[in-house]
Amino acid sequence: MAIDPAQKLAALEAELVIVAKNHTEAKQVIQNCEAKARWLQGGIDACKEILKAEEVVAIEDEKPSKKIS
Repeated sequence: MAIDPAQKLAALEAELVIVAKNHTEAKQVIQNCEAKARWLQGGIDACKEILKAEEVVAIEDEKPSKKIS
């Protein structure tokens, strides 16, 4: 039995709609991942700054203090 061209066209168009929807969703996932990565990097940078500041304070606390005689 031969495939009806109209049925084949309808099937191809339906599949194209699905692929286009998947593509749109995938673009949104990429945008969400990029935003999450930026948010996480901001948190990482903030934590590193806090740790760096604490390290400086700890080093300064370890320095012998000069006594005035």
